[in-house]
Amino acid sequence: YFHNGSEYTNEISGCDSQFIMDHTIEFIDRAVEAGTPFFTTVWFHAPHTPVEAGPEFLAMYEEYPDDYAHFYGVITAMDRQVGRLNQRIKELGIENDTILFFCSDNGPEGVDDHASRGGWMPRSRGSTGGLRGRKRSLYNGGVAVPALVKWPSRVPGGSRFAFPASTLDYLPTLIDQWQWRMPDDRPIDGVSLIPLIDDAVAHGSTLRRDAIPYRFVESREAMFGSPTFAAIEDRFKLLTNLGSESTDERQLFDLVADPFERDNVIDLYPHVAERLQRFIERKMESFRESHFGADYGDVGWEPVVTFQERHQTWTNATIQ
Repeated sequence: YFHNGSEYTNEISGCDSQFIMDHTIEFIDRAVEAGTPFFTTVWFHAPHTPVEAGPEFLAMYEEYPDDYAHFYGVITAMDRQVGRLNQRIKELGIENDTILFFCSDNGPEGVDDHASRGGWMPRSRGSTGGLRGRKRSLYNGGVAVPALVKWPSRVPGGSRFAFPASTLDYLPTLIDQWQWRMPDDRPIDGVSLIPLIDDAVAHGSTLRRDAIPYRFVESREAMFGSPTFAAIEDRFKLLTNLGSESTDERQLFDLVADPFERDNVIDLYPHVAERLQRFIERKMESFRESHFGADYGDVGWEPVVTFQERHQTWTNATIQ
């Protein structure tokens, strides 16, 4: 662990979810005492490897095998700390002035996902609910995860939303909520969720017109056969390698009719596939420009890694 850039050397006891929340609440308490608006991002470690539950949480699942008990235990420990955060926000009297987002980062790790690389992860559990693929795949089992928002001034308790969203949308949402002005005209990925939430609350709408881009580079085996680019727009999802048409193996799925991504409907909706393909190409070019510093006005910008290294599976025509 590091604190303000320095390695944390103090003795740490208890589960790390509690340790992380200790620092989070300390920060929030100071901000509220000073009357200062605050923003905090909390990255829990659980249930990432190594999966180690403390004695208290292991005891809750003693009827299960050891691997399961550790996995369930660290999730329960994290859940307790989320509840602790929520309770502290209430105690501070800022519940109605606070937006709380909670989201998983990706689908579950498989028990033997690393077996081909000489690794083994027996405590990795989690279910995709039957969705295709798992972590590292761009199929829904890898990227479709649950998310929550507690926003008393805008979202009625118990509301359920079915429109697709992304963590890319968080920044545009906060900009929209407080009408902030960005210091320059750099492109901002994602969209404000406010119109989507308001429309869903008022009319039950599930429509999202702005697509969400996805990109991951790994071996085909590690990605469960998934292509390395994807985009979701409303009900449709395109997966592609951005190669030539003869080798591209493009896949288009209707996520409303087929959330398990079993039926490739690209022949039925070629115009949708072409539109999403162009969207991905434009996004990747935007990311390429950003990688080389075009968005930041810094003529001396040098990337840590080359674009070719970062996007090693692109065709020569794409990266030249």
